[in-house]
Amino acid sequence: MAASLLHLLVTTTAVACIAKAVKECPPWFEWVNTSDSSGYCDCPSELPNFIHCDERNQRSSISQGSCIFYNRKEDTISATSCLFFFPAHATKNGMFTLPANVSELNSVVCGNLSREVKGPMCGRCTNGTGPSVYSIGTECVPCSPINIFYYFLLQYLPSMVMFLIVIIFRPNITSGPMANYVLFCNFSVIYFRLNLWIFVKPHDAITNVAKAALTLSAVWSFDALLFVSPHLCISHHMEEFYIPFLEFVATLYPFVLLLLTYAVIEMHRKNFAPVVYLWRWFSRVYVQLYRAWDPRSSMIQAFASLFYLSYARLSYLI
Repeated sequence: MAASLLHLLVTTTAVACIAKAVKECPPWFEWVNTSDSSGYCDCPSELPNFIHCDERNQRSSISQGSCIFYNRKEDTISATSCLFFFPAHATKNGMFTLPANVSELNSVVCGNLSREVKGPMCGRCTNGTGPSVYSIGTECVPCSPINIFYYFLLQYLPSMVMFLIVIIFRPNITSGPMANYVLFCNFSVIYFRLNLWIFVKPHDAITNVAKAALTLSAVWSFDALLFVSPHLCISHHMEEFYIPFLEFVATLYPFVLLLLTYAVIEMHRKNFAPVVYLWRWFSRVYVQLYRAWDPRSSMIQAFASLFYLSYARLSYLI
């Protein structure tokens, strides 16, 4: 009986010592037992190559290019490599210290992106915010019901105006100095799109005069919304995977208008009664357009001009 009590006392003392040692480990460290019944604090084994442990200062940190998140629903921690991701509180060498409380992890990692984690890369926007139309799923901004009106106004009205210019005035966009200017506008749009993807805010680094010039350039590339209001949220109910679909529709919009215009002109030429009646109010514009309209040459020229103007947006879809 005495031997059993002594064994129980020794076992309890050993467990208490180990528990005490484990409790003394700083946050994000775990206790590792050794063969000589001792142990030490080390980085968690389930997250290798993501967490860097400084045993001397008892501090854990991660570097740029590594993302670690806490899933509140499943009470689990996950880590992944994330390109173009910069933590909100990173130091000059790209490292940032992990918070002592795991519940604060998401706010530290996501920072001013205003995101609530549902998996890697800060996957869900918080209440009242939604994905930006140019964020590629990486930025949450405040939403307003009137934003959808601004989106259609800025996204489709400039495209409609440029389409009318191409159809009515038929500028020589595919050759000469105008072609060089349009090409410059498209490359400018591609550059600023890439900056938005890697969290560089171009509006903070350019003057108002430059913004006006770049906005004019964006009009000649069917992308005025990029410079007028790039951080626009249509609805906080919209998921990230809808953004490429919106881009696809906006890119094909001028070409759809071109096909509809060609169809209407052909129906008018064949005296289709409803079209003839509706076109009567626009007879002057029609006469100016129809005299120079050749279904074989003019259609090809208009298509080439629209394709040249949409180079940046088409390259994004590809």
